[in-house]
Amino acid sequence: MSIFPKRTLDIRTKAGFTILYRTYVKFVFRTCYRYLGDVAASENITSEIFTSVWERREALHQDTWQVDSWERYLSKATKHKVYNHLRIKKQFEAYLSKALQDTPVCYRATEED
Repeated sequence: MSIFPKRTLDIRTKAGFTILYRTYVKFVFRTCYRYLGDVAASENITSEIFTSVWERREALHQDTWQVDSWERYLSKATKHKVYNHLRIKKQFEAYLSKALQDTPVCYRATEED
């Protein structure tokens, strides 16, 4: 269960958002890192999640049916962002691999003594 049920923490205020951030930033980062094993990507996703919460604070505050606990909400948001990151990374790697296979080898490096 969440430390702060949705109805008791008003994230519309800077103080409320700061409490939310300080309480859950390590949880979100660890979740990202557990799936990715990449510090930079985990930091970026963590930042994106909390930026999104701040930008959508009014809507999140009013949607009591959607956000019943911050821990559950942040856990789902984190897993969704990580999944998207991995999907895009896989697509990019497939594209890069295909591009490298299609590129003719014009020159070969030779060592001259």
